[in-house]
Amino acid sequence: VWIVAPTLFLCAFLIVSALHFAGDPANDVTRISRGLYGGAAIILPALWHGEELQRLLGLVAGPDSAAFVAPVLGQLAAPWLAATILVCVVQFRTSRLAACELAGLVALSVAAPPLVAFCAYFCLMHSPRHILRTLANLQAAESRQGLALAVWPTLAVLIAAALLFWLANDLPLEARVMQTVFVGLAALTLPHMALIECARRAASSAVPATSN
Repeated sequence: VWIVAPTLFLCAFLIVSALHFAGDPANDVTRISRGLYGGAAIILPALWHGEELQRLLGLVAGPDSAAFVAPVLGQLAAPWLAATILVCVVQFRTSRLAACELAGLVALSVAAPPLVAFCAYFCLMHSPRHILRTLANLQAAESRQGLALAVWPTLAVLIAAALLFWLANDLPLEARVMQTVFVGLAALTLPHMALIECARRAASSAVPATSN
C-alpha cells in the first residue's frame, strides 16, 4: 500500500495509530479523553511546526501525499488543542494523574519539534506502558520467559532494518531512517492493535465467567 497508494497509506497509518494510542490512558478515562489523547501526538505538532511536519511526512510518503495530509492536520490542530485543554480541566476533577499526563502530552506535542515529540512519546510513554501492563498480567516465570522471547524478534527487526538501509543506499540518510522506522511501524501497528484488542476483549469476557 505504501508503494502503490502512499496517500491512502499515510492517512490510514495516522488514523489507526491515533486509535491505538487512545488505549493508553487508564480505564477510568472517558472515551472523549481517550480520543483526544490518541490524536494529540499526531495532530498537535501541526500547530506550530506545520512546515517541518509536512517535510517529515514527505520523507515517508512523498511530497504530494504530505501536501494533502499536512494542511488537514493544520486545520484540526487549533480546535483539537482547545478541546483537549477543556477536557484536561474536567478530567482533573476525577483523575489528576490522567489530566496531568494528557497535559504533558499536549505540551510536548505543541512545543517540541515533531520528530522529537513523537519519539519521546512513543519510547518513553507508549511502549513502556505496554510492556509494564503485559508483565503485570504474567507470573514471575512467565515475565522472564516473555522478556527472553522478545529478544529474538528484536534482533530480527534490527537485521531487517540494516538490510533496508543497505538496499536503499541511493536515498539520503534521513529519508532512509524515516521510511524504515515509520513504514516499519505501520506494518507493525495493524497486527499489534488487533492482538491488543483481542486480548482486552478476552480479559473482559473472562471476568463474568470467573465470577459465576
